Amino acid sequence: MRRLLTAEGPLSIVSDSTQVWWANVGEARFSVDLYQAGVLTEGKRHRVHYIRLPDGAMPLSMEAADPV
Repeated sequence: MRRLLTAEGPLSIVSDSTQVWWANVGEARFSVDLYQAGVLTEGKRHRVHYIRLPDGAMPLSMEAADPV
């Protein structure tokens, strides 16, 4: 059984040598497609609820965590 985890921090998006796009929030790292990468705001603080997988994380929900 997998545990629900939460990470919070500034969002960063990077691409690796295989052209896979990765989103990083705190200790969570998960793949995103080009369209998702285009609508996410890098540097903005986010909170992501996810489960850990062998090659990263599977996000279940993500929200902006900056104060209004």
